[in-house]
Amino acid sequence: MESMSYMTVSRRWASYLRAKTGVSREKEMVLAYAADIIIINLLNLAAILLIGFLLGILPATIAILATLFLFRHTAGGAHSDSPWRCACITILSTTLMSLGAILFSKYSKIGLDIFSLIALLLSFTALVTLAPVDNPAAPIVSPVRRKKLKRYALVVFLLAAAITLILRDSVWELAQVVRASLALCLLWVSFMLTGPGHQLMHLIDRTFILRQGGEKDEGFG
Repeated sequence: MESMSYMTVSRRWASYLRAKTGVSREKEMVLAYAADIIIINLLNLAAILLIGFLLGILPATIAILATLFLFRHTAGGAHSDSPWRCACITILSTTLMSLGAILFSKYSKIGLDIFSLIALLLSFTALVTLAPVDNPAAPIVSPVRRKKLKRYALVVFLLAAAITLILRDSVWELAQVVRASLALCLLWVSFMLTGPGHQLMHLIDRTFILRQGGEKDEGFG
């Protein structure tokens, strides 16, 4: 971690804690890294919600964010090598999915039914066969934990499926928007579990690294 570059506020916070607690230099770097991740995630969340609000797609954005959060912490998926790139990808993908949800929600009920069914079938298949997909920087070494994460991921899937079914005949004005949001999010989560999803992240990382002169960032998205 010595070679990593941290934000000034993270370094200062970690240095302050080291001075107060007397932890080692290595622990200070760990604290700085943790602070970076927390700050980036908060900025990421704020940016996504602000964009959703400004574009008038906030309900779809919130539905997608909640679904992504639950699946990311159970099913896992492809990561970028940099937390900053991971944040940018999340902002872009969430915004595009939210806009897509608004578009798909205008389809006929049968059209949205078919789209939701395809998303549910594909995501169930991906979860059963691939989840959980770990991060090389933090591999899942325990078979017991791996089984638990798969079960949790399937529970989240069942929750998403139940919500999709309940909202089908709901009179709530945002029901179809949320249904479309869940379907798109399930497809994205499934894609991130697959080899092509990992290849896409690798391509993005590789493109960025080449433009930066070949120096690879540490960390994870």
